[in-house]
Amino acid sequence: MLITAPLTLLTHENQQQALALDSVTFLAGPFSPFNEFNFSSDARTRISLFATNIPPADENISAITVKAEDTQHNTFQLPVEWVGRTLGYPWMTQIVVRLPDALAHAGDVSVQVLVRQSESNKALLTIH
Repeated sequence: MLITAPLTLLTHENQQQALALDSVTFLAGPFSPFNEFNFSSDARTRISLFATNIPPADENISAITVKAEDTQHNTFQLPVEWVGRTLGYPWMTQIVVRLPDALAHAGDVSVQVLVRQSESNKALLTIH
């Protein structure tokens, strides 16, 4: 019998807040969809989320979806721009997503990672 560990979106210890960092400044949230400190010309914020139990075969952009849900139950896709093992932590996968304009001033949103048929836990991300 094959037993696999559940896909897990990492959170701060004893909290529901997602472990997330601005992909350029490495600062924790709250985040804004718009950011002057980035490596792209679109001035959009990219954040790194961290997950465990993503098989190496599924570590590609086409296999991974990230969605956010606001307090009004509106759902937003967070475009995945990069996926890979976290340097020095081979058990952890880093997922870089771009925050869409529609999330501006959303407050706390629930984020979730989906890999093919598997869903992670939900974690909070604060957007101002």
